[in-house]
Amino acid sequence: MTVDYCYTYLQFIARKNQIAQITPTEFQFAINKAQHDYFDFLLGHIESFRYNDATPKVGLGMSSKISNDLSPFKVNGTTISVVSGVAPYPTGFQYLALITDLNNKKIEWISDDKLPARLNDPIDNYLDSGKSFYNEISTGWAIYGAAASSSVIVNYYVKPNDLVWAYNIVSGRPVYTPTGSVQPQFDSVAMEEVLGRAARILGFSFEKENLVQLGESAINRGE
Repeated sequence: MTVDYCYTYLQFIARKNQIAQITPTEFQFAINKAQHDYFDFLLGHIESFRYNDATPKVGLGMSSKISNDLSPFKVNGTTISVVSGVAPYPTGFQYLALITDLNNKKIEWISDDKLPARLNDPIDNYLDSGKSFYNEISTGWAIYGAAASSSVIVNYYVKPNDLVWAYNIVSGRPVYTPTGSVQPQFDSVAMEEVLGRAARILGFSFEKENLVQLGESAINRGE
């Protein structure tokens, strides 16, 4: 699915709702807000957890559908050198899926309140091999234990690129051009969800299924 298809589709729905034509700026605001919201939803709404129930509404151990939708944004097996006990966040980092040492042993997360006790445990020395753990700081992951003196391997997610519907003005109207446009990274099935969300942002009242069928049918007829 191209960004031009998305633009044409929402313009058609606007006409059916007797709404004035959507400007390119309005389209890009709505479609990018929609895809960012859907991306956050897939990651699990981690910003909306409750104190006594930190389980996300949708987890990363999820169904194949959600895993497939997120696959364009997942980066696996990136080796990051630990400098002064910190593994810096990679470019574009959005959410951590897994962090291991160079022997593929999982490095566990530890909360701030448990960190002092863990560092000062007289029985279970955190410097023992295989006892590495991490905590987040502003610049990256603070690594403790054996892995702090080498490198770590991370699997992580980057956020979607903002879509751009580039255009030239022809006879006073914006006309699409591929040059400078940024295409969706979500696949066509996931983009149906994004389009439904964008339609709601723009104030359209169709149900998602009817919206998709109506838009696709009209575009196929050349309307």
